[in-house]
Amino acid sequence: MTDHEMVTASTEATVVFAQQYACTLIGGDIVALSGDLGAGKTTFSQAVLAALGAEGPFTSPTFSVIKQYDLSADSQGAAQGISVVYHIDAYRIVVSDMIELGWQEMQLMDKGLILVEWPEKIADLLPDRCKYVDFHTLSHNQRRITY
Repeated sequence: MTDHEMVTASTEATVVFAQQYACTLIGGDIVALSGDLGAGKTTFSQAVLAALGAEGPFTSPTFSVIKQYDLSADSQGAAQGISVVYHIDAYRIVVSDMIELGWQEMQLMDKGLILVEWPEKIADLLPDRCKYVDFHTLSHNQRRITY
């Protein structure tokens, strides 16, 4: 599932890692982001969105469940084959909710990227090709990230 591990010592270091990770993503990717509350999932997602060239502000989709960000044709994400990013917070939903919200259509888009926080809530929907990034809080500032 995961082959790499790193420890970040600050929010800024997590952002730098997310920017680097964003460069590895392509259209059709689904990234499952797991970890406790406050572990860095949203910070990571926001940094990925910025690195791909999405327009902010980037707010957590906690209450809306899904936020959609369309990328311009001259963005870094477009150069990687990504035209739209869906940022999902699945904490408050179940599988049937996600299906009703359009999961099948989102995950079949060749030029779509999906970032899912709390993926364990919709684990039955995640395809084998899903990439996993796990955040573990080590201290107030330190996070162990496995990917």
